[in-house]
Amino acid sequence: MTTVVYGENKKLRKQIESLEAVIAEHEAKIAREQAKPQPDVTLIRKWQKDIERARLNIRKREKRPS
Repeated sequence: MTTVVYGENKKLRKQIESLEAVIAEHEAKIAREQAKPQPDVTLIRKWQKDIERARLNIRKREKRPS
């Protein structure tokens, strides 16, 4: 027997939307930083890792059984 938790899908969608917002923000930060005469590559690498982590978390959440 499967227990249905109401609101779980909505919660999951909100989590994914939040992660997608983080990705968009970080991509914008990377673009702004790369436009500088001397971009901070350490910051860029950190944001790229944050994006990778967010994408991984999205994939994990999408694989969860409904």
